[in-house]
Amino acid sequence: SCLLPGCASCPLPGCASCLLPECASCLLPGCASCLLPGCASCPLPGCASCLLPGCASCLLPGCASCLLPGCASCLLPGCASCPLPGCASCLPPGCASCLLPGCASCPPPGCASCPPPGCASCLLPGCASCLLPGCASCPLPGCASCLLPGCASCPLPGCASCLLPGCASCLLPECASCLLPGCASCLLPGCASCLLPECASCLLPGCASCLLPQCASCPLPGCASCPL
Repeated sequence: SCLLPGCASCPLPGCASCLLPECASCLLPGCASCLLPGCASCPLPGCASCLLPGCASCLLPGCASCLLPGCASCLLPGCASCPLPGCASCLPPGCASCLLPGCASCPPPGCASCPPPGCASCLLPGCASCLLPGCASCPLPGCASCLLPGCASCPLPGCASCLLPGCASCLLPECASCLLPGCASCLLPGCASCLLPECASCLLPGCASCLLPQCASCPLPGCASCPL
């Protein structure tokens, strides 16, 4: 066939322009460089491979699929979204950070280890079980509620303060010492036994009834006044 103007060699059949010296096929209309082997469209500037169907940018070396808009690296196999920098696995739906090694669910914010199953937050360093809701410290083994600030043992159900050493029951709000077993009220200062409900002062040792007003010793049974 005729040489096209400016061409140094015969055009290939069906070509409307000169072959570039290094090209093995016609330039497609609008292409500025040779078609890559097996490509059906113009390569983008700087691309080393054909654009895959539906891709808007060059494949990165080693990538088998189109980059999603805004992705800086290849999609991981089976992933539908861009990997976060440094992630080795797909993000599960709703995760904002990489899965930690060995974790099956998104880590809560700020966690350095997987929460155990059923935990809503990270384990605190040194904790063997989940934090209870609203607790700032590890629950002690067998505790069903948070330790109260400054307490070293589990609070009893319904107690608002730490158990004092040796106490078997909650302090009453107005009491400064442990209730003795069977006592319904606080010990008075200096008393070694429970007050009887009707008494206003400590029982003296060996007394079975209240001191009478202004008496210094136990009343005799049936006496309405102090022994002389």
